[in-house]
Amino acid sequence: MKIGIFAADEIGLKIVSLFSKLNKEIMFLILDEKENNDLNDQIKSTARCENIFFYKDLSKAGVLKFLKSLNIDLIILAWWPYIIKQPLLDISRMGFLNTHPSLLPYNRGKHYYFWNIVEEVPFGVTLHWIDDNIDSGDIAFQKELNTTWEDTGFTLRKRGREAMVTLFEESIDAIISGNIPRKKQDLKERRFRLAKEIDGSSKIDLERLYTAKEILNSIRARSGFPFGGAWFEDGDEKYEVTLSIKKVTDE
Repeated sequence: MKIGIFAADEIGLKIVSLFSKLNKEIMFLILDEKENNDLNDQIKSTARCENIFFYKDLSKAGVLKFLKSLNIDLIILAWWPYIIKQPLLDISRMGFLNTHPSLLPYNRGKHYYFWNIVEEVPFGVTLHWIDDNIDSGDIAFQKELNTTWEDTGFTLRKRGREAMVTLFEESIDAIISGNIPRKKQDLKERRFRLAKEIDGSSKIDLERLYTAKEILNSIRARSGFPFGGAWFEDGDEKYEVTLSIKKVTDE
């Protein structure tokens, strides 16, 4: 299997490191030029790869032609922040395998941790094939995670990132061998979420009737982060609110 990787963030670094630990050569490595330079340097020093480019380089006809000449079998998007479109979709035989921190088809799109709590749907992480749409391709591997009242948006975000690396590690032998499943997603009534939706959905209307669960979920879905939160307005003033929930034991 000839494999190329688009890698970003600490998760991209950890996934590249898994290949190095297995002494597996990467045919090419694409990095995000907007990423922290120290992190890019770490990814480059960790990878067993001679052909390293930045994402902006792919707009050059010569680079794209070179990548096609490598006859790549599979490309992995290791926490990649950009949407892959044509003609990139055609440069590998099997396609692209993407990392997504939700239990697809739930929580397609942005801010999976927020919508998981607000909509009370199953939580987990997924490796899936990409297609012409976003987060809608066939599922390859998944791992479901339990959630509790003590979870916040921040803890789900943290746990999802950690579980994504674990899932990839558990699946890497199948990936390297090319024995990767394809299971169609059931997209009926599963909404795709845009980044801009989170702010309006985090607003608490002081005059509206809510259940206690709705209020608690709305607040904890935005809690735990160093900034931001659920919010409300009173007159000309705007307020943010966060919370923490702790399970009470008999002791």
